[in-house]
Amino acid sequence: MKTKLSQNFLTNQIIAQQIVEAIESQTGDKIIEIGPGRGALTDLLIEKPIDILALEKDFGIAEKLKKVYKNRKNIKVVNRDALEFNSTDLARFTKNDYKLISNLPYAVTSPIINKYFVTGEIEKPTMAVLMVQKEVAERLASKAGEKNRGILSVFLQYYYAIEILFEVSKENFQPIPQVDSAVIKLSKKNNITPLEVGMMRLIKAGFSQKRRKLINSLFPILNFDKTDLFDIMEKSQIKEGYRAEDLTVLDWQNLYTILKNNLDN
Repeated sequence: MKTKLSQNFLTNQIIAQQIVEAIESQTGDKIIEIGPGRGALTDLLIEKPIDILALEKDFGIAEKLKKVYKNRKNIKVVNRDALEFNSTDLARFTKNDYKLISNLPYAVTSPIINKYFVTGEIEKPTMAVLMVQKEVAERLASKAGEKNRGILSVFLQYYYAIEILFEVSKENFQPIPQVDSAVIKLSKKNNITPLEVGMMRLIKAGFSQKRRKLINSLFPILNFDKTDLFDIMEKSQIKEGYRAEDLTVLDWQNLYTILKNNLDN
């Protein structure tokens, strides 16, 4: 099966089984699969008492999968770019909770993460199991104080608990990519209010000059003199020498709340 798109197909069935089991499917679950490709995950998913919507951007692959699964009632294959999939499309599939599973093409990992898990452009899945580039997995799951921590790490961790389940060497794909992969599990946190625009701007500003101390990154954009900003950071229990990567999600929330209260007063 040839593809015009940048896809690396999983060839190891044991790994495919581990990924499918990690989604913890229950009877009646609605599961979206992004980029089913040759069906390594799909072949296992369809044997479960769940409903599957498979979004495949490549027309040729989508048509072949439609033929393969034409007699299966619990799957619908759609020739659709997952980045163009919207809330109306989702409502046609389910108006309730859903889960997401994918061997994500490396080139669209960040846009997919943003669309489905961060921005609120589409209702967020309650759980996801994703295979991504190993370096990306480590960045998304990075803890406060780790140098690979970035904006997307904080945004994603605001909404989801993230766990790296296992690594997958590049030899398990066809064609063989240049890098190894890892499988991550995202579990949505309960009762989380949407990220406020102001907090998102604050986090982006903090990471805008990542190697600088946080106070030096924030000072030029905030309407506070430096002494007041030092006091605010102290109240937020953020040490003077901290950089953006040193803050937890809770640190960002506390800092934003105190800044906002000071502006309101």
